[in-house]
Amino acid sequence: MASQFTPAAGDFFNIAQVIEGNNISHLELGSANAKTITLSFYAKVSVAGNYGVTLWSGNGDRHYITNVALTTSWAEYSITASGFSSGTFNTDNTQGMRVAFDLGSGSDFNNTAGTFGTGSYDINTSSSTLFVSQSAGATFQITGVQLEVGEQATPFEHRSFGDELARCQRYYEHTYPYGTAPGTANGGIGADHRYVGRETPSNYGYYTGHYRVEKRAAATVTVYSYAGTANQIAHGDTGGDSGAVGVIQNGTTSFLPRNTSGSGVSARALLYHFKADAEL
Repeated sequence: MASQFTPAAGDFFNIAQVIEGNNISHLELGSANAKTITLSFYAKVSVAGNYGVTLWSGNGDRHYITNVALTTSWAEYSITASGFSSGTFNTDNTQGMRVAFDLGSGSDFNNTAGTFGTGSYDINTSSSTLFVSQSAGATFQITGVQLEVGEQATPFEHRSFGDELARCQRYYEHTYPYGTAPGTANGGIGADHRYVGRETPSNYGYYTGHYRVEKRAAATVTVYSYAGTANQIAHGDTGGDSGAVGVIQNGTTSFLPRNTSGSGVSARALLYHFKADAEL
């Protein structure tokens, strides 16, 4: 943390994980058959105190707040909640649930710990530690977060790198090598390189691009030329920018880049990278 900050009543500071509704449908939350769930995690803070940890329904109309006493040493913590029999927990590809760790939100978001409330996105209590108001250099470290069905926390499920990457790519992917930021110049490795054997008039499509993993929803796609220029496609032989592009027909499995340069592009090899964002 670079500097301290005293939150106003309406300020909202937290670390949160949004969970897709398809991944919580088996919990039957928001119904009379709602299952007991347990959240576990490891944490360490430089400023010991009571930190608000909250489970929210998808649209924030139901929540369960706990004040967890975090210390300056690594320790495991768990929270069990049984009673989410009401509230809106979506069970489709939209936001089903959210897990949030408060960093010092303002008093507008205070509510009672240990009970199921209905305040929209309440996240802490009046006695929660305001981490953001602490001294410069304060740290909040967390790992091993796991939400599961049942009354007991089980050992953290370690997945392979490949499995975790594929799960993440349901929400976001790019064609640059792993660890290379989208828009990097001359990041040709992994780019889509094809020959278009006809002139492509302005506002006509080039060829369909396909995602590695089907997306949660229609993705927002940005195309980059070999030079890293956004909304440009590159000449596959020279590497230079070949003309402006837009994206149409972007769905869950593919998209179509189209020529928006205002003029025709001759038959040639074309090269581009892309990023596709379908995050919740």
